This record gives sequence, C-alpha cells and structure tokens, in this order.
Amino acid sequence: MSTQVSIEAPDQQALAAMAGDHAELRRELDDRVRALRIVVRTRAEYQPQLTALKEFVDERVLPHAAAEEETLYPAAETDAPLFVEAMRAEHRRLADAARVLDHARSSVEALAAAEGFAAVFHVHVDNANEQLLPFLDRAAGARLAELHEAMQERLNELRDADDTADR
Repeated sequence: MSTQVSIEAPDQQALAAMAGDHAELRRELDDRVRALRIVVRTRAEYQPQLTALKEFVDERVLPHAAAEEETLYPAAETDAPLFVEAMRAEHRRLADAARVLDHARSSVEALAAAEGFAAVFHVHVDNANEQLLPFLDRAAGARLAELHEAMQERLNELRDADDTADR
C-alpha cells in the first residue's frame, strides 16, 4: 500500500492559504450574521450578537482589508490599475457598511446593516479569489509566498497596534 504525497510549490501553498483565509472570514461572518438573524426573528435581545459581529468586523475583516491594500494590491497595480481601484472601492464600501452597522438603532436596522455588509464582503471575497489571486499567481515577478508572508506580518502589526491602543 502506498500513500500519495502532494508537494506544492510555496506560491501554490500561499494561494491556497489566502483562499482559506477568505473562506474562514466568510464562514465566521456568516455565522455571526446568522446568530443576529435568529435573535431578531425571535425578538430576543440582539445587542450581544450585534456587538460580537461589530467586534469581528473591526478586529478581523477591516484589518484584513487594510493588509491586502498594503501588500497584495501594489503587486497588481502596475498591470491592472483599474481592477485594483475597483478592489479598493469595495473596501471603501465595506468601511461604509461597517459605519452603518455601528449606527443601527434597532434590531431590524442592525440585521439589515449586517446583511448588507455580508453581501458586499461576499462579492469582494469572490473577486479576490477568482480574479486577484489568480492574476497575482500568473503575473511576472509576483511571488505569492512572499506577498502572503508580508500580509501576515502586516496583520500582526495591526493587531499589535490595536492591542496597544486598548490598554
């Protein structure tokens, strides 16, 4: 009996890791929106679920977007400036949707804002996974493993800065 071993090049591993990061963020976001939807439909107290969602957006999603802009986008900008600008515009829409979420004054407003944020995020993740990452993978000179490492380092810096600000 033989076991088949798959050895991937570092750039392919990075591509899979980045797509996996997006899948994890999407799953966690969807879980939080679903939890909010359940309490709103049952007319239960919604603030704890809304708070958990807002913390997730502020601590995970928006820093991820910032790290993408600082690491991945410059690698694609020369050859695809309009596409990179469209991706940045999606980040601005996410920030706008996060502000709407922050200002929700009722359970119905909170759920509508949460679902709006999730819809924009889903489109953005699909564009990143189906357009940006494959483009970077094919681009001459782009090293996905290096870009992924730089993005992870930037995310850690952003988290450290946030932790310091919370003290």
